[in-house]
Amino acid sequence: MTFKKQHDKVELGFLMDQFSLWRYVIGASSLVLLTFLVASWLVGGALVAPNQRYIGSENLEFPVDEVMLDSESGASIATWYASSDDAKATIILLHPVRANRKAMLGRAKLFLDAGYAVILIDFQAHGESLGRYITFGHLERHDVRAAVAYARKLNPGHRIGVVAISLGAAAALLASPLGVDALVLESVYSTIAEAVDNRVAMRVGPLSYALTPLLLWQLKPRLGFSPSDLRPIDYIAKSQAPVLIANGELDRHTPITQARQLFDAANTPKRWVVFKGAAHNDLFEYNAKQYKDEVLAFLDRYLKPGNRPNATTDSLRFSSGYSVRKASSGFNRAALIAGITPAAMPIASDNKKAAAK
Repeated sequence: MTFKKQHDKVELGFLMDQFSLWRYVIGASSLVLLTFLVASWLVGGALVAPNQRYIGSENLEFPVDEVMLDSESGASIATWYASSDDAKATIILLHPVRANRKAMLGRAKLFLDAGYAVILIDFQAHGESLGRYITFGHLERHDVRAAVAYARKLNPGHRIGVVAISLGAAAALLASPLGVDALVLESVYSTIAEAVDNRVAMRVGPLSYALTPLLLWQLKPRLGFSPSDLRPIDYIAKSQAPVLIANGELDRHTPITQARQLFDAANTPKRWVVFKGAAHNDLFEYNAKQYKDEVLAFLDRYLKPGNRPNATTDSLRFSSGYSVRKASSGFNRAALIAGITPAAMPIASDNKKAAAK
């Protein structure tokens, strides 16, 4: 064999080795990418999956009336109503994501003892409420409107306050203006993009730059709306009610800088409350004394008869298109006890309804 033939043979072998190496790298990279895409899709599915369960009103510290509200979200909203003696104002309590109305019982007892009536709801796809998906405020805003309309029908002469946490606060802002007389927002995200990135970064660090866009992209094919539709900071100026924004000093889900931006975008009168040392905690459980001193005092100022009224919102009128049914041991509760998640509720028509507004 000549030297040239031997050289050509070596070079060909080298090129074949290089080709095999690149084919291996491309194949391995494709497999990693596919695994990453599948994993992100499964994570996204888990985040929007319903969190329904039987709640029941047994062993509560106070008696409640149980009703179901038919919301324009397309869901049936499980609701409790309770009132103190001679209540002259009503407070609506809106729970955080993947929770239910029981998470608001401590606040409800505080407000009842302070002379208020209270309304507690399960958002669609939470607790005993029907619904296909959790939508981070997009459809839940209709549930808020239904609760406000229910409060007005129950007690036409009452001033109304809303106390809302996380998802509940986002839904209240996305539903604005609500025509209520006071608004308390706890640990609320300013935009869904920031909310997702904060949570992903807490778990995977720098990989959030890749995973966050994949999770946000899923909103459109899964739920029918875009991240641009979930920006509570764009809605807070629509609320004419006095607002109190409360946040944990060490909250990494909603950092203090982002909460402050939301506060800066709000109309006056407004109040800013920081719970020192608190992370993404239940602020009432974390420091009940500060909660009473700050939040209850704020609500008393704007809701109690004889105190300064909110003339701007008094002039607003709203039609929510809801209806009320007495809760029973019928389909909703039986289905939840049996572990059946209602999957036939149309979501597309709800989105079209919302888009038409």
